[in-house]
Amino acid sequence: MFDGADPASLSDEVLEARVLGYAAQITALTAGFLGLVAELDGRESWRGPGIHSLAHWLSWKAGIAPRTAHEQVRVAKAIRELPVIRKAFGEGRLSYSKVRALTRVATPEREAELVNLALSTTASQLDRAVRAMGQIDRNRGVEEENRPPVESTGRWKWNADGSLSVSLRLSPLDGARFLAGSVRAEYERTRTGADPDLPTVESVPRNTEPDSIPENLGVVPSRRRDLWRQVPANVAPAVVVMADMVHDGIAMPDLAPGAEILVHAGSGVEQAHLDDGPALSEVEVAEAGCGASRREVVSRRVPGRPGKLALVGVGRRKRVPNKALVRALLVRDRCCQMPGCGRTRHLHAHHVQFWS
Repeated sequence: MFDGADPASLSDEVLEARVLGYAAQITALTAGFLGLVAELDGRESWRGPGIHSLAHWLSWKAGIAPRTAHEQVRVAKAIRELPVIRKAFGEGRLSYSKVRALTRVATPEREAELVNLALSTTASQLDRAVRAMGQIDRNRGVEEENRPPVESTGRWKWNADGSLSVSLRLSPLDGARFLAGSVRAEYERTRTGADPDLPTVESVPRNTEPDSIPENLGVVPSRRRDLWRQVPANVAPAVVVMADMVHDGIAMPDLAPGAEILVHAGSGVEQAHLDDGPALSEVEVAEAGCGASRREVVSRRVPGRPGKLALVGVGRRKRVPNKALVRALLVRDRCCQMPGCGRTRHLHAHHVQFWS
C-alpha cells in the first residue's frame, strides 16, 4: 500500500509507478473477491426468498450491475479449475479483463500456454485471439467444459424518429424457435399455397426459375412454395405478425398494462402519441383505431402545476365489433370484401372507412 500523498506533488515516474501499483493491487483484490464468490456459489448460502441466483444476490447486496455480476460469477466458477491462471491473477500479473477473456477458451491442458500469450499481449489483442480460438474450436466440434451456456438476451428502445429498435442475442435453441416462428408467421402473412381459396403451384417444380413460371397459373413468383424452406431475409414483417397473433390470441392479463397498445388522442391531446412513446401521425392513429376499443378519459389541468393533469373520469369502451356482429358480417358477405380478394378464412372485421 502507498501513503496518502497528494497526486499533484508526485513526479511523473512516481505517479506512473503508483498507478501501476494500484492496478496490480486492484487485480489481486479482485482475484480474492472472485475466490470468495466461487466459495459462496459452492455453499449456496446466498439462497433466500426472492433471490434467483448468486448474480442476483450480488446485484442486490453489492450494488453490482446484473450483467457484470453474471460475468463475475462465470469467471469465478471457471478459475476454480484453472490453477495457473488463478495464481497469475492473484499475483496481479493478469488483469481481470485478460482473465475474463482466457476463461472462455482455457482448459487445464493449455492454460499455461494461454497465460504466456496473455502476458505478452494487450487486453484487446487477447480478446481478438480468444475469439479466433473459440471459432476454431467450434469448427472442430470442440466444446469447452467451462464455457457457460448462451443466455438469450434482448433490448429495445424508441429512436428519435419514432421508430423502435430491437436487438436480440438468442441461444441456439431459442434462435431456432425464433426462426421457425418467423417462417410460420411469414407464411401466415402471405398465405397462398396453403389456402384452398387461392391458386396453388402443384405443377411447378421446386427449383423452377421465377421468370419461367407460366402467367396463366396466377401465382406470384415470390410466393412459390419452395421459398418457405428458408427464413425471409427481412424478418420484421413476420415479427410484427407474431406479435399480432399473440396480441389477438391471448387474453390481456388484468395487471399488465404493457400488454395493451395504448394511444393518447382526441380533444385535449396536442399530439397523438403512444403511451410513454413517440408521436403518431393522423393516418397511424386512424389505423390503430380500426377494430380497436376506445375509452373516453376526462381530465383537467392541476392549478399551479404546469403539464400535470388530474383524472376526472373514465368512460366505457365502445364501437368494438363483437361476436354477433362478426357472425352477421360472415353471413352477409361470406368472404373478404377487399376488391380482388376471395379469401374466406382468417378474416377480420374492419371499418369500411376509418372511424375518425
